[in-house]
Amino acid sequence: MTSYKSMRSVCATLIFAYVALSCAAFYLGDLLFRSLAVIVGCVVFVLMIWWAPKKNIIVLSSCWAVICLVAAINMVWSDHRSLFLVLIFFSCLGVSWAAFEFQLTKYLYEYVFIMFLALTFFLVFLFGYGYKEFNVFLEGSSRNVYSALMLASAVGYVLSVIYRGEKPALFLIVLFVMLSYPLYGRSAIFFSVVLLFSVLFFYYRKTLFFCLFCFVLFLVFSYIYFDGQIDGYARGTNFEAGLESERFDMLADYFKGLDVNGVFFGGDFTVYPSIEAKGGNPHNAFLRLHGYWGVGISILLFLFFVSQILAVQDKRAMIAFTAFLILVRSFFDIVYLFNLFDYLFFPAILYFFYRPYYVGNADVSRIGVGRDSNFSWGKQ
Repeated sequence: MTSYKSMRSVCATLIFAYVALSCAAFYLGDLLFRSLAVIVGCVVFVLMIWWAPKKNIIVLSSCWAVICLVAAINMVWSDHRSLFLVLIFFSCLGVSWAAFEFQLTKYLYEYVFIMFLALTFFLVFLFGYGYKEFNVFLEGSSRNVYSALMLASAVGYVLSVIYRGEKPALFLIVLFVMLSYPLYGRSAIFFSVVLLFSVLFFYYRKTLFFCLFCFVLFLVFSYIYFDGQIDGYARGTNFEAGLESERFDMLADYFKGLDVNGVFFGGDFTVYPSIEAKGGNPHNAFLRLHGYWGVGISILLFLFFVSQILAVQDKRAMIAFTAFLILVRSFFDIVYLFNLFDYLFFPAILYFFYRPYYVGNADVSRIGVGRDSNFSWGKQ
C-alpha cells in the first residue's frame, strides 16, 4: 500500500508541473503546453481515483459517463473540443482534489494569487501596462481573459483560507481591486469590487465603515492616477455603453435556431452567423457547454445547485457566494467552464464533492485533512 507521504510527494510534483504548464499555455498560446497540462492533470485524477474508496466516486463517474457520450456525438463539428473539454474537467478535478487531500492549497491556491498580484503590480507600476498592453500580454487572449484568471485566483485564495480556518487578508483583496482598474474591463472592475464587499460583509463587518472610507479614498486615487480623464476611462472600460452587448444577440440566435434534436444533443455553432462571425466563440460558457454537451449540461447545473444548497446549509455562505460570482462571470465569456485554471474555484461550484474537507471542524488548519482525518476521501 502506498503511504500518505509518498502519494503526497508524487501528486505535489505533478500538480506543480500542471500549474507551470498551464501558465506557459496561456502566456504562449501554445496548444502543446495546454495538452501537456491536461495530460498531467488527468494522471493526477487517475491517481486520486485509485487512492479513493470506490464507493465515493460511483455517482460522479455515472454523471460523467452521460456527458462523455454526448460529447463524443459532437466531436466532429466541434473539432474534438467537446471531448477535450471533458478531459480538462477531469484534470482540474484531479489537481484540486489532490491539493485538498494532501493539504497543498496554500501553495496551489494562495501563493498563485499572490504571484498573480505581484506580476500585475510590476506590469502596471514598473512597465506602465494599461489595457492596450494587457490585450496582447497573453498570446491569443485579451485583457478580459487576464482579468478572469486573476478573479479565479482571488476566489481560490478565499476558498483556501476558509479551508485552513482563517479569514482573507483584506489588504490582498483591496490590492486585487486596485489592480483590476488598469485592465479597463467592466467585468474586471465589477466582479473585483463585488468580491471585496462580500469579504467585508462576511469577515469585516465591524470595520465596514472604515473600509468604505478607504474605498472612497481609493476612488480619489484612481481619479488622480488616470489624470482625471474620467470620460476617457469610461470609454476604455465600455461602461459608457452599459451592459448590453453582442453576447445577448448570440444567445438569442442560438436558442431561436434550436430544434428538438439540438435541445438534447447540442447545437452546431457553425450554422449561427452571429457566433460564426466571432470565430465560433459564443462568449458564454453555458452556451458553449450546451452546444458541446447538450442535455448533459443539466447534470452540471444540478450539481452546481446542490452544492450551493449544501454550502448554505453548512453555514459556508461565502463559499456559496464565490460560486455564484464565478457562475455569473461564466455567462459573459468562455474562459471558465472548463479551462486549465478552473481548479481554483472547483471547491465552490462543486462543493458537494469537497464538502468533507470543509465540514466537521471550524478550524481545519489545526486538525488537518488527509489520511489521519475522519473527513478524507482517501484511503485510511
